[in-house]
Amino acid sequence: MKDPEPLVPVEREQAVSSTSGVVQLPAWDRIPVDIRNDRRSLDFLLSLRESVAISRPVRWELGRFCLSYDLESLTSLAPPMGSTDGSLDWRKAHRYGQLYWRSGPGFVLVKDSRPFNGLRRFVVDEPEYLGLFQTSSQVRPVASLSISERLALDDLRRESLAIVVDGYFLMLPYRIRKWPIPYLAI
Repeated sequence: MKDPEPLVPVEREQAVSSTSGVVQLPAWDRIPVDIRNDRRSLDFLLSLRESVAISRPVRWELGRFCLSYDLESLTSLAPPMGSTDGSLDWRKAHRYGQLYWRSGPGFVLVKDSRPFNGLRRFVVDEPEYLGLFQTSSQVRPVASLSISERLALDDLRRESLAIVVDGYFLMLPYRIRKWPIPYLAI
């Protein structure tokens, strides 16, 4: 079975940038995507995650985009526009710096302050976990992981730090690239 063609991330040609610096995503609401069983949805969420990582505003609508996933887990990603209940709740709960990771020498620090979790910090220093974070810049097939990495992925999924769909996974924390001023704001 051939891998589906991934959607193009926000940084590339598909996004339409305006003079205001806001990225307008293409008509995602016209593409029925179900987070439960479509790898393309992970590519879309990756685009949202990377936009937040560089603090780039993004406009998109929930529309017909079938997010059959716990929206509460996704509030760290760029929220949709619109007036549906899911859109309003997502925008209300979202703020920059809710779920990120940063790298140190031989370890990764993960901060998770999404509303449903309170404040949690993890220091990750086991090789299986480190590898998952250090290669998180793309959607990856679960089959490419070793057995110990798969066990680590299961742990991260239970903590709502990763999503697995149709044999592919996406890490939800973004590598923070733009620190707010003051930096203690996150």
